[in-house]
Amino acid sequence: MRRNTRVRYSLRELDDEVGVYLQERAKAKGIEVNRLVNDMLKRDIDLIEAVK
Repeated sequence: MRRNTRVRYSLRELDDEVGVYLQERAKAKGIEVNRLVNDMLKRDIDLIEAVK
């Protein structure tokens, strides 16, 4: 996938417990769910790249 390609997902596409967890974590941090998910995924990508 190209870096400039936008991919859209909806919480409806996640397992219920995952969506609820993400909503609760985002609310506790005072941020939007998309920002929380992006931050989490960026950390995951950094970890994957570090062990290549």
